[in-house]
Amino acid sequence: MEEKYNYRSILSFFALLARGSIYKILAIFTVLAAAEIISFYRCLKGGRVEGFQGILEGSIIPISAVFLTALSVLFFVLAWMEGTIRTKSKNILMRLKLSKMQIFFVQSIYHLCCFIMLFVLQIWIVIFMFFLFRQEFYTENISEQSLFVVFYSNDFLHCLLPLQEAGKWLRNILLLIAFSMQAARGIQRKNIILPALLFAITVSWFVHPIGTYSSEIVCGIIYLAVIIISVQQSAKEPVI
Repeated sequence: MEEKYNYRSILSFFALLARGSIYKILAIFTVLAAAEIISFYRCLKGGRVEGFQGILEGSIIPISAVFLTALSVLFFVLAWMEGTIRTKSKNILMRLKLSKMQIFFVQSIYHLCCFIMLFVLQIWIVIFMFFLFRQEFYTENISEQSLFVVFYSNDFLHCLLPLQEAGKWLRNILLLIAFSMQAARGIQRKNIILPALLFAITVSWFVHPIGTYSSEIVCGIIYLAVIIISVQQSAKEPVI
């Protein structure tokens, strides 16, 4: 009976998180999509750059900059929501009777879903822009295989969707978990070092040439350390 009650409490807490942030998250996704598509379309109609990848790289606003900005904003929104739940929903959490580690892990899973959706959305935006380009300049040479070539040849897209590079997949997984857990910890003055470190290495090393592994190893080690520290800190400190 207690396990069933905890199961329902976890679902209720998950719904509480979604209700408190869904509209903010949708706003971030909308701005991301609009900024990238409008910038790409203006470059497409300008006719000064040839080829899909050339237009993609020649857009007024680089998609890598827009994506990393959206990632940062999403993190701060989720971290701010964690602080709001502590203050405004404290009574609800007490009625749910969840332990502080249960709260931490449910928040982390919810945040992980949000960050994964951001990555998936970015990939689908690129696919949409590709078909937009093919509709504008349709030739026999532009096929679906050209899209995979772009994901291989463009450094940002290949880091976003590494395809067959296991090292980049592992780094991205650790990145998502580290960001999710740090957002669940919230922004605190005494805990500002870890979020600052996450942003510094992500902005600096998320995009790097294909075939370079040193930055992936360093990022992976740092992300793993952040994950371990986040769990340890949450185990020692009360969440509410």
